[in-house]
Parts: sequence; C-alpha cells; structure tokens
Amino acid sequence: MSLLSSHTVFLLLLLLLLLHISLFKSKSTSPPLPPLLTPPTTQLFRGNRATKVSATAYDAFASPNLPPLATITATGVHVRWDLINRLDPSRTFHPPLTLDLHTAHVAFVRIFPGITPSLIRTILAESTHTRGLVLESFGAGNIPNTPGAHGDAGLVDVLAEAVQRGVVVVNITQCLNGNVSPLYAPAVKLAEAGVLLGYDMTGEAALTKLSYLLATKGASPREVKRLMAVSLRGELTAGKEVWFGKGHPPSGVGARSRL
Repeated sequence: MSLLSSHTVFLLLLLLLLLHISLFKSKSTSPPLPPLLTPPTTQLFRGNRATKVSATAYDAFASPNLPPLATITATGVHVRWDLINRLDPSRTFHPPLTLDLHTAHVAFVRIFPGITPSLIRTILAESTHTRGLVLESFGAGNIPNTPGAHGDAGLVDVLAEAVQRGVVVVNITQCLNGNVSPLYAPAVKLAEAGVLLGYDMTGEAALTKLSYLLATKGASPREVKRLMAVSLRGELTAGKEVWFGKGHPPSGVGARSRL
C-alpha cells in the first residue's frame, strides 16, 4: 500500500470517527470533542499527552501516560468516553489578546551525568532574563547535587537561588512513562528548594504550558506555580499535594511523612 493510499484510508477512517462522535453529540447536551492529535495512524491521542517516539516509523506518536481516546479497527470505532473531557457549552474560550510568548524566556535542560552547577547558573543568570526552567531529571525526579569544581554551590542551591528571584522551575522525568514524585531524597531536596513537581507531563506539554502562563499579562510567579500543578486541559495527572514547608501543613494537604 502506498503512502498516499494509506493516508486516504486514514482520512476515511477519521471521517467515520467524526461521524460516530457527531451521532453521540446529537444525543447529548455536552459536546464531547476535546483537543485531539490526529497523526496518520488508527489511534487518536489527546494532543497535550502525545509525544513523537520515532523519526521513521509510520506510528511515530505515542501517548505513554494516557491511553488513546479513540481507536479505529476493522470492526468499528472504539471511543474511550471515560477519558473524554466534556466541554461546557455555557463557557466560551477567549484567548488573551495580550499574550506574548517572546516574553516568556523559558529554558529547557535535560540533566546528564557530569552536568555542572555553573552551567545551570549561566542559563539562569539575571542577564538572560530567564523566567522559567523545565528540568528533565532522572527517574522519579532526581538530579546529582555535587558541588562545583571549586567547592561552589551544588545544583540544588543554584536552583533554589533562582526560585528565590522568582524563576519558576518545573521538574519532569526523562522517562517516557511515569511521573516525578518525592520518592527519593534528591527529588525531596528539589521540592524543598521550591522546584515544582511536573507530575507526568511530557516535555512538550510542560514547556508549552510554562511559556503560556509566563506570557500571560500580569501573571505572578505564585499564580504560575499554582496553575502549573493544575490540569487545565488534561495535560497532567495531578497527585496529592505534598507539604514541604515548616510546621503543620494547611488543611487538606498531606504531610511528606504520610507518603
């Protein structure tokens, strides 16, 4: 089957899926259409949960932390309605007209063995006007914290200094599947330093979301941090909020020792 004919078959199957959804929609007052990624395969993923996993394969996209919203097979269309975020017809989306992504100044760093605190310090220097950092860490959210070559501050200290200046730092995992959590001491140290848990967001979703929030007019670091931990469009699976401050946690927040 040629590539052209494969695309033709996919489009016909996609048309069948849309027809299936429209029939469902006609019986419901709640429109079920969420944001979808429609690569040339027989699966439809939530766009902010998808990532590209192959440069050459036909099935180049995957959604590691959320099952496909719909699958097209020879026997029909199978929609996971339990995963669909129903749209509220009474609410209208109004994109902010003052949004300027050129002012976001968000960096993306993948942690690697041998990374030095001075490298991160350079990226987060005030002269770079960096306002946000997505940190792609090992496993469940861990990074090495060895001091610099001359006994300088370690990575966690450098990140803590940036957080104190108002830089929003988000910790996500390098792993294709899973999420970051304060499971091991290095991840706990990061959270205590003010680094946010990115849960199971993909790198693409975390970078886009942080850039968007920082580019919103009047957004304070505190408000951006709050919204980064909330699922706005199904981009993350939020876990129980963990208290890393001193004293007793606020009502409804679990203590770290209870994890």
